[in-house]
Amino acid sequence: MAFSKLLEPIFGSFIKNKWQSKNNVTRKKAVQELPISEQSVLFSIANTDKDESIKIIATNKLTDLDSLQTIIMKGTNENVKNAAKKRLFQFLSGEKHPIPALEVRTQLIQGSRNSDLLEYIAEHAEQASLRELTIKKISRDPLLGNIALNDSNANIRLLAAQQIAKRSTLERVTKNSRRKDKRVYKIVKTKLDRIIEDEQRPALLAKEVVDICDKLEKLYQRNLLIPEQSTFENYVSRWQEIQNFSSEETKQRFATIQQKITQAIEQLQQDKDKENNALKQLEQYLETLSSIVDDMLNIDETKADDAELLTQKKHKIEQIKVQWYAIIHEINNTKAIEKYESKLTSILNLIDNKDTDSNQNSDPDINKTLLSLNDQAKSLLKKSGFILEKTVAVLEQKFGQKIDNYDSLPNDIQEIQDSFSQTIKT
Repeated sequence: MAFSKLLEPIFGSFIKNKWQSKNNVTRKKAVQELPISEQSVLFSIANTDKDESIKIIATNKLTDLDSLQTIIMKGTNENVKNAAKKRLFQFLSGEKHPIPALEVRTQLIQGSRNSDLLEYIAEHAEQASLRELTIKKISRDPLLGNIALNDSNANIRLLAAQQIAKRSTLERVTKNSRRKDKRVYKIVKTKLDRIIEDEQRPALLAKEVVDICDKLEKLYQRNLLIPEQSTFENYVSRWQEIQNFSSEETKQRFATIQQKITQAIEQLQQDKDKENNALKQLEQYLETLSSIVDDMLNIDETKADDAELLTQKKHKIEQIKVQWYAIIHEINNTKAIEKYESKLTSILNLIDNKDTDSNQNSDPDINKTLLSLNDQAKSLLKKSGFILEKTVAVLEQKFGQKIDNYDSLPNDIQEIQDSFSQTIKT
């Protein structure tokens, strides 16, 4: 070998190295014997030799990272490229010597988009900092699951767990991390529960849309639609959120019951408005009637003009009564009917008592007249009707006129007056 080197300057163009031999066996042996320092020669052999096995031998002796990357990117033989890839990965992970400087490896890994490299580093790099660089760049769930379970660094296990997305890997890591790493277990268990919930959600919502139809049909049967209108609106709002999970049959069922309830509510509202208007009219009739009665209580029937006026007032009362009974049939509320009938009766009783009082005024027995006025006052108190203050004032005036002639009241009349005064005060 030394002699060959001495002759190389003179006969270099005529003497070939053994690694250039046409004999494959000779060439292979020569490549195997080439020193590592001959990086340029090894790189040339890895790219140009015709024998694949010799290319791979040369590649496996390369230590120059740029040469390995060139073969990976531009090589034409897949097996040679795979050998270069494996060797480069081992250098970057720190498994092969001479190990490149950490700064160099960090820079190459940070800038790489090669998923195979990133996955290899994540699984094999000795430095935790290099493994951590790759975690957020990889997406293969089985590998992430292995790292979440087996990496020696707790923070890297946590990062890997956060990256897992598939149910099968989440189930595996959940099962095997429960007693091993509680933080990892909590992360994967939460994600697994969410996936299971999402998977079950369509079935649950499909059941809910049917339940809404059931509840609306029961609500319709209860016939309390006005008080329960907000409940109906809440069901409709929820249906709109989840209607995509219903079948065509359920959609038709909902549309039918929604239409029935909507129409029923509209009809009930119309009836309610009609009834409210009827009650307002009754209030107006009561006020008009009370005013007429107050006027009648002050009419002196012995005067011709007043007698004619009284007849007109009575005729007006009869007209109001006809209108009253026409309207009251539009009211369905029994308690409201009783209330307004009571008010009407109270007012009409005043007219009846006036007629009685007029007849009794001719009776010389003043006690009967005073008792009649007292009864009228008590009648007002019992009926709790719609009575104007003027009506009460007229009764007080009449009672006062009957006892004005007494300097001192007899005991029996005093008792009537006390009773009358207490009633008026109440």
